[in-house]
Amino acid sequence: MKNSEVTSKDKTTEERQLRLEMNRAAAMRSRNKKRMEMLRLKSLVVDLNNEKVLLELKLQQYEMLMQASYGENNMLKVEMTQLMLENAVLKQNLKC
Repeated sequence: MKNSEVTSKDKTTEERQLRLEMNRAAAMRSRNKKRMEMLRLKSLVVDLNNEKVLLELKLQQYEMLMQASYGENNMLKVEMTQLMLENAVLKQNLKC
């Protein structure tokens, strides 16, 4: 009878030990899964920040191009005004 009790206690102890190990393994898998998800999210944030920086640089580039175009447009207006004045002076001289 004692042998069966010892065997029964040993099995119970082994079962408890096995359950503990299984629970530890499950907890470790859960932690690892959470870590992997956190790393994935951090990587995504870095990618989004990089994309944001690239878009800001493109925006600055377009703004500089627009300013250059605006300045060029103003210079053309000044040249056109000068030509119109010269034309008016030439017409006036022809009339005289």
